[in-house]
Amino acid sequence: MSAVDGGYPRLNASMLQTGQWGDAIISVVGKTVGFDGSSVSFECADGGKIQVGNIPPEFEFTPGKAVEIVGAAQADGTVQRELTEGFDFDNYNQLISKVMNQPKYQDLFGYTA
Repeated sequence: MSAVDGGYPRLNASMLQTGQWGDAIISVVGKTVGFDGSSVSFECADGGKIQVGNIPPEFEFTPGKAVEIVGAAQADGTVQRELTEGFDFDNYNQLISKVMNQPKYQDLFGYTA
């Protein structure tokens, strides 16, 4: 299953744990409840718990912090987050500063600065 660029399903823990979202880019909202150095225990809006993997060890864990996680759903009901070491931050910055904030692209991105 793949997501349209810029759009992805917003799920809770019980929806994610059905296993039907395999490898889809998804979003979950909730709060952090634990961190073991490589994955975060996360309580979703429905109160269900999930694991979010591929978290860098330098992640600053704050218990109870409300966040949105965007990542790839796994068949086992977990979410994987990963930006490779070769991620081009300059290219990404150009996208958000030169393209996404232009009125002529408002229909694609839904807003302008």
